[in-house]
Order: sequence, then C-alpha cells, then structure tokens
Amino acid sequence: MINPEIYARAIYELANEGKDAGAVVEGVKKSLIKRGALKLLPQILNMYKHLVLKNANNRAVLIVASEMDKKLIEKHSFYEKDMQVRIDPNIVGGYRIEKQGKLTDASFKSKLLQIYERATRGDY
Repeated sequence: MINPEIYARAIYELANEGKDAGAVVEGVKKSLIKRGALKLLPQILNMYKHLVLKNANNRAVLIVASEMDKKLIEKHSFYEKDMQVRIDPNIVGGYRIEKQGKLTDASFKSKLLQIYERATRGDY
C-alpha cells in the first residue's frame, strides 16, 4: 500500500536539501504511474503544501555566498543544524539569516553598500 504522507515528506526533505522541487515531483509522478497510483498525486501535493506552510515560520534560512562560506559558518555557535541553507553569490561574502520574519544581515554586500552610501553623501 502506498502511503501519501511518506511521499509528501520525501518531497519536502529533498526540496529543503536544495533539490529542484519540480524535478522531485516529476520523479514521484513517474513512480506513481508505474505503480498505478497516479490518483494519489493531488493528495500528496496537498500534504506537501501543508508541511511547507507548517514549517515556514519555524525554520531559519541561512544565506551564504559560497559553499566555502557555508563550511565556515557551520563552525559558529549561532549555526543550527536544521537551518535551510541557500547559496547566493550576490551577497559577496558573510551571511544573512532569516528567521520568523527577522533578518540578521552580516553580508559583505550590505557593508559595501553602507560604505558606498557614506562616500557618495560625503560622510567619510
């Protein structure tokens, strides 16, 4: 017997590991077709949606510029093992943490923008 909750949780976990959710769902769809259980896909997707909404505000998101920055940040005391990690080279270096609607921005980009703003205002 196919358990839709297991499929929904698998999609959720893989998406949180950085896998393309669309590709994961496509793989689940192919698996369901092989098993003759495609009718379960809407139920699985609905369960997945509820997992995302349930966990959206509880989980911190760590944004770093590179994989190397991620490894450095993992050694700090504020790092939580269940943080969702995204790599965004636009922050140049450092990190940003988004949690429960709050932002901690320690990125090089924000510091460089502050320097630029002060320099162009003549506050140097």
